[in-house]
Amino acid sequence: DIKQEDIYSWMSDAFQMSAYLTASLANIVHQKTKGNAFCVLQYLQLLRDEGSLHWSCRSSSWKWNMRSIEAELSPDETIRTLSNRILQLSEKLQYVIKLISCVGSSCIESTIALFIDEMKVTRDELLSCLDLAIHERLLIKEGPIYRFTHDQIQSATYSLIPEDERCLWHLKVGLAIWTNVPDRRKDDVVFVSADQINRGIEFIKLEDLRKKVAMLNLRAGQKAMSLSTFSSAASYLSTGIKLLNQNCWEKNYDLSLHLHNFYSEVQYCNGNFREVGQVTGVVLKEGKSFYDKLRVYRIIMKTLNSDNKLNEAVNIGIDVVARLGKELPSHYSEPSVFLANVNNIKEKIVSMTVDDFLKIKPMEDSDTLIAMNFLGELALTTCFSKQDICANVTCHMMQLTLDYGVCKESVLCLANYSAVLFGFGDIKGSSIVGDFAMKLLDKLDAEEYLPW
Repeated sequence: DIKQEDIYSWMSDAFQMSAYLTASLANIVHQKTKGNAFCVLQYLQLLRDEGSLHWSCRSSSWKWNMRSIEAELSPDETIRTLSNRILQLSEKLQYVIKLISCVGSSCIESTIALFIDEMKVTRDELLSCLDLAIHERLLIKEGPIYRFTHDQIQSATYSLIPEDERCLWHLKVGLAIWTNVPDRRKDDVVFVSADQINRGIEFIKLEDLRKKVAMLNLRAGQKAMSLSTFSSAASYLSTGIKLLNQNCWEKNYDLSLHLHNFYSEVQYCNGNFREVGQVTGVVLKEGKSFYDKLRVYRIIMKTLNSDNKLNEAVNIGIDVVARLGKELPSHYSEPSVFLANVNNIKEKIVSMTVDDFLKIKPMEDSDTLIAMNFLGELALTTCFSKQDICANVTCHMMQLTLDYGVCKESVLCLANYSAVLFGFGDIKGSSIVGDFAMKLLDKLDAEEYLPW
């Protein structure tokens, strides 16, 4: 905002008159605009357009009528004033900038071309309208981006759309973007398409279209998760779920499963554990197979762990691993058997060179890979509070790695196994295994298991 004294100085310079002569006008301009730079310019232009401020050829100076100016509109009516100005423009230009205002304060040129109805505005007319909007100082162009010159102009333009029609305008804009964009660019417009369509979902009645929009929200939610914008992801996925009909698990099973799975994960990331419980409960009830429920089992484990319900988390992990056919050996709980197993694994590992170890085949058996994932979660759950279970889990993961090959979770079990050896005073063995862990981490790019 501009300070009052700066407005005095600026208007004196602009009008080429002494500050004494422009003081009364500068004072009322500051009162009307609260010093907002954009409003100052718009207000002066309004005064000029309505004749309250004009250039006198006779005196070669600016003249103004203080009485009429004092009766002019207040700042609260700025948007209405701008709207009236926009209404004086051509219908095609109004149509173009109203559509752009639906998207927000700015939009890429290539995206604008996707949602303009060519039956109303041709490509050449669109470019002409955009140039005219720039000339009228409604828009500015920054590279490929068209931007409203001020938020109030965008608000004034948007206000010209009847309130009861706005959701429908958003829906049409979003559907046009998603329908017309080439497949190679869909990921670039997934957010703007979903945002626009979601503002008009009340108008979506056809079941097939609701399914397509639910799929769009799934895609937007997945992308938002990849960017770690979990709040936005939750909004997209929740909207996708709401678009499904009552018998969605029968008619659109895969879509329903994906939406609920990802929604439970993102709500875990958001710390909304009650919502996680509700959504995972739906999947456990509606899921057709044990494998379809695995993602939510893992989320339930993580949620219970975060809620300090470790026994429940451990029980779920052990049960899942057993159902995968990789049950934790019960004899590991006996100290002598456990120690013998530790030494047996150590002899196999330390006899290898680094090159030998890195040549171990990648793990390919799907059930074993899933089991390793759950065992890794068990190891993280028990590493501080239930160290006996953690040690048993670690040895089991090591044995699976030797039997089936390496995977990312092998990095974690190697690090834990190094700690086990260190606890037994085997510094040399611990160092060798720790070195293998770091080498495998680099090879498999398993940075998610770094402690920082």
